[in-house]
Amino acid sequence: MTERPTPGAKLGCVLGTGNDQDTGAPTEVILPEGVRFVQVEAGNEYSLAIAEDGDTYHWGYTKRVPGRSDGSEYVLPEKVLTPPGVTHTQASAGAGYTVGTDASGTVNSWGDTTCTAI
Repeated sequence: MTERPTPGAKLGCVLGTGNDQDTGAPTEVILPEGVRFVQVEAGNEYSLAIAEDGDTYHWGYTKRVPGRSDGSEYVLPEKVLTPPGVTHTQASAGAGYTVGTDASGTVNSWGDTTCTAI
């Protein structure tokens, strides 16, 4: 059984600014070198973005992110580990799951199956 965080723990509240500090004002997300995001989505406990080259990035709580399901918090955007050749043109972040579409129209989904419903 997974342990619940202690009350007041900052689980999944990471803003992509390089730390886990709250901010009341818009603050720039620190992007990987040479990467430009063309779409950004806010999910439940994580954020997600699509880069110009179709790579998908995430930051925040990673329990439901492919290849990074260790329950860690990433304070900066990290590339999602997609299958070889898979790039997305669009994605949507939900409550514990993500749905992405590639250039051919193929829909990919990943995340916590207890939260999804179509």
